Amino acid sequence: MQMFDRLSQSAAIVTGGSSGIGFHCAKVLAGYGAEVLLVARDEKRLDSARNAIIDATPYYSNRSIQIYSCDLSHKDASESAVAFAMEKFQRINILVNCAGSAPMTAFPESDVSVFDEAWRLKVFGYVRMAKEVIPYLVESGSGTIINIAGGAGRSPRPDFLPGSMANAAIINFSKGLAKKLAHKNISVITISPGSTKTKRIERLIEEEARMRGCAREEVLRERELRIPTGRFVDPEEIGRLVAFIGARCIPSMTGVEILVDGGQTSCI
Repeated sequence: MQMFDRLSQSAAIVTGGSSGIGFHCAKVLAGYGAEVLLVARDEKRLDSARNAIIDATPYYSNRSIQIYSCDLSHKDASESAVAFAMEKFQRINILVNCAGSAPMTAFPESDVSVFDEAWRLKVFGYVRMAKEVIPYLVESGSGTIINIAGGAGRSPRPDFLPGSMANAAIINFSKGLAKKLAHKNISVITISPGSTKTKRIERLIEEEARMRGCAREEVLRERELRIPTGRFVDPEEIGRLVAFIGARCIPSMTGVEILVDGGQTSCI
């Protein structure tokens, strides 16, 4: 517990915080006492997520869990979200970029707009949030930016090219930004989860089954067989890793991509 004491003095922004990996990242951070702003599009789901986090973390009953509804694919949304966080917390120490996803899609049969949609939210949403947060991290003397990408960024799939390309761009952006900010004591780290047990993976499995014309159970079985551990990643595992990084347990660690995929990625 002592290793994570820094989090009880920290304020974090988690985009995509209303569900899935983002929600679990926010919940774990709050469980260690951090003040957290959940950012996502759907205000009703955000409110439900906030209540769930408060119910799950009664130990820190006095800490602040805030929500902010906006669409981060819009240019001015990141500025307003960060301004809201500063108004509520008076500081920002951690940014977890987790908003955005891409569908399974056949190419070149699909429309090119699916690439544009994936990049506007996931890539440019991450870039804009980082740009808005960095001055406050510099002001505080240290900080952490954690970008959630995905294993497809280094092992592209032909039926998931919009997501693969977006993830690859995020990995590249993170590495370059880490070099830029290292002398400011700001860490920039990418986490690339493999197949993770969320509602989104259920949707992707159903989409793949439709594209292939096979049963959902067949796709699920094939995916599990490709993972050496034989199971999908628990999103709580990603949350615990985010807490470890956000607590700056290893301040010299920056510019790296951490794979959490049950050993599935075989490239070096």
